[in-house]
Amino acid sequence: MGPGTRTFELRKLTGPGSPTRRNHSLTLELTPNPGSLAVQSLPYLMEYPYECSEQVFSRLYANLIAAHILKTNPRFQTVLAEWQRLAQAGTAAQKNSLASKLEQNQELKNLLLQETPWVRDAQNENERLARLSTLFDQPRLAAETTRALTQLSRMQLPGGAFPWFERMPADRYLTQLIVAGFGKLRRLGVFDAAQNPAAREILANALRYADEQLARDYAALRRPKTFRPTDNHLTDLAVQALYARSFWPELSAEKSAQSAYAFFRQQGATYWPRQPRQLQAQLALAAFRAAAAEGAGSQSAAAADIMRALSENALHSSELGMYWKEVRGGYY
Repeated sequence: MGPGTRTFELRKLTGPGSPTRRNHSLTLELTPNPGSLAVQSLPYLMEYPYECSEQVFSRLYANLIAAHILKTNPRFQTVLAEWQRLAQAGTAAQKNSLASKLEQNQELKNLLLQETPWVRDAQNENERLARLSTLFDQPRLAAETTRALTQLSRMQLPGGAFPWFERMPADRYLTQLIVAGFGKLRRLGVFDAAQNPAAREILANALRYADEQLARDYAALRRPKTFRPTDNHLTDLAVQALYARSFWPELSAEKSAQSAYAFFRQQGATYWPRQPRQLQAQLALAAFRAAAAEGAGSQSAAAADIMRALSENALHSSELGMYWKEVRGGYY
């Protein structure tokens, strides 16, 4: 939001309300470093209990991010060391140093915090701070990364696809999601799957599966005599395939799939306005990267058109920042 003064009026609290309403308390928490909140959310991904392919990859992602934070932020290592020292100490004063910011707030104490649902949030914050010192332990991160890669390799089906759970059928959406996830890690400078033997094999097999599926889509479209290449044949999975593939231009697509990728890229350049906003953004990135790798003028123009449309359709507010009205929660 930048420097300045902001005024917020909570009308539902100050205006007339229900006759049975009982005012209790209001807590406002401000932080100068929102990144610290993101760091404290990593344990959720690290410890998520389900053993589906998506969550195994999420654990790998979180552990790699945590290791990268430790490597690139020496000051954070100092903070963790202090948390470890306090966690190991047994005196009440030292334990109080790890106490939640909510619990340390005298006003909240006066309002009998322990009798409100906030007490659970405060206790959970204590637990997060205490666990972070363990979860960010470098040997543990290295071991968990190896374990997650081994588990992913074991769950990957012979054809290169991933199922949601072991002994379930191949899932194309999930497989392409993992391919894109590895790509995001490399873009962030966190982890290059192409340089890690175990991850490289997982990635290569998943890319081969994605290529084969898109080639099958294209072959099925062309089979009927009524096929018209200028009609709209763009699907969600095809968009996701273009996006996932765009992270790995140096790993050439299977020859049988190259014409399919060219066809669906052209479909994206033509029919992107009919896609939801998130898929438009994925098409923009895929087109931009294709233009950079291949010098394709149509893809460069498509990327520019999509970005212009996203910018023109964005809404701006001091409270919410930039957002798109059409975006809703759901599968995408």
